[in-house]
Amino acid sequence: MWKHLHIAKLFAALTAAIAFLVLVGWILDIDAFKSVLPGIINMKFNTALGFLLLAKAVWLIEDANTLKWQFLARWIAWFMIVFGLLTACQTIFDFNAGIDELIWKDDPNPVATIYPGRPSVQTGISFAAIGVILLLLRYRKATWFILALLVSILSIATLVFLNQLFGSSFLRAIWWLDRTALPTAVLFMFLSIALIKSRHLVAFQLDFEQQIGVYFGISFMLLLFIFMAIADNNKQRADSEIAIRHTYDTQLMSERISKMTAEMQSNLRGFFVTKEEYYLNTFNDFATAISRELKQFKKLTTINGEQQHRVDSLSRMIEGFIASRRKLISVFLSGDLTPEKLKVAANEGLYIGGAIKGIITSIQQNENELLEIREDRNNKTINNSNRIIAIFQILTLVLIISTFLIIRRKNTERNAVEMQLKASEAELRKSMENLSFALESSGIGSWTINLVNGEIKRSFIHDKILGYSLPVPESEWSLDVFFEKHLLSEDLQKVQDAWAAASTGNQSLEFDSRIKKLDGSLGWIWCKSRIFYNEEGKPAFLMGFIGDETATKSAEQEVRMLNATLEKRVAEKTREVLEKETHYRSLLENMQEGIQIISPDFRHLFVNKAAVIQSRYSEAELLGYTLMEKYPGIEKTEMFRQLTICIQQRTSTVMLNEFEFPDGSKGWFELSIQPVPEGVLILSTDVSDQKRLEKELVEQQIQQQKIITQLTIDAQEKERNELARELHDNINQILATAKIYLARAKKQEVIPQHLVQQGFECVNMAVDEIRTLSHTLVTPSLGDTGLIDALQGLSRQFANAHGQEITLINHLDPTVALDEQKELMLYRIAQEQISNINKHAQASNVTITLASTAAQLEMTIADNGVGFDTTTKAKGIGLRNMQNRVQFYSGEMHIISAPGEGCRLEISVPL
Repeated sequence: MWKHLHIAKLFAALTAAIAFLVLVGWILDIDAFKSVLPGIINMKFNTALGFLLLAKAVWLIEDANTLKWQFLARWIAWFMIVFGLLTACQTIFDFNAGIDELIWKDDPNPVATIYPGRPSVQTGISFAAIGVILLLLRYRKATWFILALLVSILSIATLVFLNQLFGSSFLRAIWWLDRTALPTAVLFMFLSIALIKSRHLVAFQLDFEQQIGVYFGISFMLLLFIFMAIADNNKQRADSEIAIRHTYDTQLMSERISKMTAEMQSNLRGFFVTKEEYYLNTFNDFATAISRELKQFKKLTTINGEQQHRVDSLSRMIEGFIASRRKLISVFLSGDLTPEKLKVAANEGLYIGGAIKGIITSIQQNENELLEIREDRNNKTINNSNRIIAIFQILTLVLIISTFLIIRRKNTERNAVEMQLKASEAELRKSMENLSFALESSGIGSWTINLVNGEIKRSFIHDKILGYSLPVPESEWSLDVFFEKHLLSEDLQKVQDAWAAASTGNQSLEFDSRIKKLDGSLGWIWCKSRIFYNEEGKPAFLMGFIGDETATKSAEQEVRMLNATLEKRVAEKTREVLEKETHYRSLLENMQEGIQIISPDFRHLFVNKAAVIQSRYSEAELLGYTLMEKYPGIEKTEMFRQLTICIQQRTSTVMLNEFEFPDGSKGWFELSIQPVPEGVLILSTDVSDQKRLEKELVEQQIQQQKIITQLTIDAQEKERNELARELHDNINQILATAKIYLARAKKQEVIPQHLVQQGFECVNMAVDEIRTLSHTLVTPSLGDTGLIDALQGLSRQFANAHGQEITLINHLDPTVALDEQKELMLYRIAQEQISNINKHAQASNVTITLASTAAQLEMTIADNGVGFDTTTKAKGIGLRNMQNRVQFYSGEMHIISAPGEGCRLEISVPL
C-alpha cells in the first residue's frame, strides 16, 4: 500500500514541478521553461495553472486526513470542472467567455488559435474529467466509471504524445491532436498514473474475466489504430501515384502544346514560302488543337493555383500569337505583306516561341518540385506511421502474451483446484460414510429433497423414528403422507409454513413438532436442514436431519416444573440476600475503617461514612468522580501505582501511606488494597494520631538521650571533682605529712629511725587510700565473683570507712541466670545509693535485699537515716543517673522516704 501511495505522490509532485516551471517561464519570459524542452510547442499559462491545482488536489486527497484539506481538494475539483467545460465550450460553440487571458496575457506558440491564452478542447475536457474523478474517488460504486475516464484520458494523452513526437503520421487525421502541446500530454499521463496508483484505487482488483476483457479491449483498440495506420499508408502511397501521374500528364501535355506550337509556326512559314493551301489548313488545324489542349491543361492544373496562373499566361500568349498570325495571313493574302513586315513577324514569332517554351519549362519544373515535396511528405508520414504501428504491435504482442500468461495461470489454478476437489470428494465420501455411521449410532435420521423434481430420499433411521420397523418404499412415501399421517393437526400449520419458506430458498427448514407414530403413540421430533444451490445460484435441494426428542421434551417438562419450584426458592433466597445485603451495607457504613470501592477507571463506586470523613469530602462529592479529579497529582504517588497493579494484575497489597490532601495537609493511613469484581476495594485506617504519638515518643527519646548524655558528662565531672578532692584532701595530706617526717630526718646527721618509720607508715597509708580509691572507680568484674560477692565487698569497704557493716539479704533464685550487664547496673546503683547514705542519711543501719522471679529481678536498699521529702526535694545527678540506668533496661525505680523516717529505694528490672 505504501509503495502505491509513494508512486501517486511522486507523479503528483512531478506534475506540480513541471507546471510551476512553465509558470515561471511565462512570468520571467524564459522560452525554454515555457516549452519545458527546446524545439516543441509551448504550454499555455492557463494550462500550467490547471495542472498545478490538480496536482495539489491529488496530493491532498492522498495525504490529508483533516476535513479542511479534503474540502479544499473538492473545491479545486469543482473549479477545474467548470474551467475545463467552459474552455471546451468556448471553442466548440465559438464564443469568448473572457477567461482565456484573465490571469495572463500571452502569445503562446505557433499553434493556430483565435484566442492565444485558451487551452485546447482536449485539454479542457480532460481537466473537467479529472475534476469529476477527484469528486468520485470516495465512492466505490463509481470505480469502473473512474477507470474508464482515466483510460480515456491516458489514451488521448498517449496519442497526443505520439503525434507531437513523430510529427506527420496517420494521426494527423485527428485534427485536435495538433492543438495540444507535448508537455500537456505528458502531464496528463502523469496525473492519470498518480490517480490509478492512489489509495482509493490501489485496492481495486480485476477478476479473471475482467482482466481478459480489458486486455482484449485494449488489444482491439490498438489493432483498430494499426488498421487505420495501414489504411492511411495505402492512401499515402495511392496519393503519391496520383501525384506522379498528374506530373507525368502535366509534362506530357506541356510538351505536346510546345511541339504543336512549333509545328504551327513551321506550317505558317511554309505557307508564306509556297503559298500552298495545305500549310494554311494545317496551321488552322494546329491552332484548333492547341486551343483544345489548353482547355484540358487548365482542367489538369485546377488544384494548383500557381500552376493555373502559369497556364492562363500560356493560354493568353498562344491565343494572342495565333490571332496575330491569322492577321498576318490576311495581310499576306491581300498582297500588302512587305519583307520588312515579314521580318518583324518572324522576329515576333521567335520571341513568342521562346516565351512559350519558358512558361512550359517553368510549369514542368514546378510540377517536379511539387512531386518531390509530396513524395517526401508522404514518405515521412508513412515512415512515422510505421514506427507508431511498430509500437502498437509491440504493445499488442505484450497484451497477447500477458493474456496468454493469465489464461495459463488460470488453467494451472483450475487444475490445482480440480485436484483438490477430487481429493475433497474422496474425503467427502469418507466423511459421509462416517456421518452415516455416526447418525445411525446416535439415532438421527437423514433425508434429502430435490427442489427441482421433488424426489425424496430417506434413511432407515428416519422411518424408524416415525414408528416403522422396516424401510418404507420410496414409491409409497411423500410429504403428504408425512403431513396427513404423522403430524398432529395443532402443529400442521407451523410445519407447512416452515416448509413453504424453505422451498423458496429464502431460509433453511427448522422446526420441532409433535408426531403420531405408526402404532398411535405420541412423540416429539426435531428437524433441521440446509439449502444447497446450483451453479446459477438457485435452490437445488434440501438436506436435513430429524431426531426423536420425546425423552428430551419429557425431561424439559420436568425441568420446567423444577424451574418453577426453583424460581420460588430463588425469590425467597433473593429476599433473604437483599435483607442481608441491607444488613451488611449498614455494617460497612458504620465500620470505623474507611471502605472505598474504585472502578477500573479510578472512579468512586462506594464510600462508607469513615471513608467520607477521611477524604474530607462529602459522599455526593465523591461518588461518580475519579481519584484524579478529586486529588490532582495522585497519579505520581506510590498509592496510585499500587492501585494500578491491583487493577491490572488482580493482586492484593498492604501498605502504609502518607497522603497529602489538596489543601496541603497530610495524613497517615494503613491501606489494604484488594481486587474485587467491580474494580478494587480499599480498606483504610487513619493512623495519623499514632504516627504523631510515635513522632513525639521519638522526640522524647531523643530529648531523654540528651539528658542522659548530659548527666553522664555531669557524673564524669562529679567523679573527677570527687577524685581531685580525695587526692587533695586525703592522699595529698598524707603524702605531705610523710614528706615532713622525711625532711626532718634528712636534716639530722644521724637519721632518727622513728621519723623514718612514721614517714613509712604515711606512705603505706597513702598506698592503701589509693588502692581503695581505685577499687571505687574501676568497674568490678562480676563474671567470676557475681553480684552477691561484689555487694559483700562493698559492705566491707563501708564497714572499714564507717565502722559498721551493711546487712545483705539474698533471695535470688539460683536456677535463674542473671545478665552480667544488669548485675553491673544494680551494683552501680547500690554503690551510688550507699555513697548518698554515707553523705546525707546519718544512718546507723543499712539493708540491701536481692530477690528474683521468673520474670524480673528486684533490689531494695533501706536505711534508718534522716530521710527527706520526695515531693519537694529535687533529684540530684546521682538519682537521675540511677533513674536512667533503670529505664535503659525498661525497668522501674521508686523512692519511698519522709523526713525522720529513713529512705527506701526499690528497683525492678525485667529478666
